[in-house]
Order: sequence, then C-alpha cells, then structure tokens
Amino acid sequence: MILQARTRKPVVHSPMHDRLKFPANGFAGGKHGGRGHFSLTDGMRPYPKTRYTLPPEHEVVLRLPGGGGFYPPFEHDPELVRQGVLDGYVSREAARSDYGV
Repeated sequence: MILQARTRKPVVHSPMHDRLKFPANGFAGGKHGGRGHFSLTDGMRPYPKTRYTLPPEHEVVLRLPGGGGFYPPFEHDPELVRQGVLDGYVSREAARSDYGV
C-alpha cells in the first residue's frame, strides 16, 4: 500500500510498525507468517518506531506482515485450500507448494 500526505506541506509521520524483521511464529506446526516492509519512495528506510518529517513529494510504501499459520499446511482440508484460492487468499502456486493441493 502507498500512503501519501494530502497536503503540499511536510507532515510528521509517527509509524509504529511491527513484524518487519521477525515474522510471527506459526502454531502447532504451522509456518511462520510473512515479514512486513516499510520504506519511503526515495529509498529511505526509517526506523519503524520513530518520528520523522515526510516531505510532500515522498510517499510511504507499506506492506503489512502476515500472521503465522495454524497446524501443518499439508494437513489442511484440500477443499478449504481450494476455496482460499478462489477467494484470492491463497495463490495457485502456494496451494501446490505449501499445501500440496
């Protein structure tokens, strides 16, 4: 997601992002979640728990982290995995590689 100030003046941004370095743990054999990403469009990567001034021409690039999984993926109900693909929550590639479906 791209965040942009709606003003032509610099704004103070005070993010409080987590799970950028260490992903969420899985539970009972589930896989770890995905790590998040936080940067500015100029390539700068400020510390995710600091306050800084965002110039009006810059944007914040934010990819939210994913949560850890529950139980081993190969034990998931194949029909539920298929429905996850149809609903856009799971890619076809992940259904094959991660869930064996």
